[in-house]
Amino acid sequence: MKRRLRRKLHIKEFQEFGIKTKIRFNNLNKINTDTLMNDFIDFIEKNNTYCAGGGDDKEWEMIIEINKKLHMPENLTEKIKDFFYEKLTPGYEFESEIIDLWYP
Repeated sequence: MKRRLRRKLHIKEFQEFGIKTKIRFNNLNKINTDTLMNDFIDFIEKNNTYCAGGGDDKEWEMIIEINKKLHMPENLTEKIKDFFYEKLTPGYEFESEIIDLWYP
């Protein structure tokens, strides 16, 4: 397959990966949610990634795009886990998986 077609179809060296993440909170109120969201946005911007998703004060579901030039997916997943471990008390659940963004 020609390079131009591989790029158009986002396959082989042009694959784009992301981390599908689900976080469930046990003890979070509206004020804490807003603060955590602002800190998380700063974290995402600092790591040159993009994030899409949403939720409420009980659960967040999101997909985080991995900048393939700067990160390995496993490293970014660990950074995200560390971020939430640092910000939250042990009252949350964290699930994540690495996915192909164009062919989930």
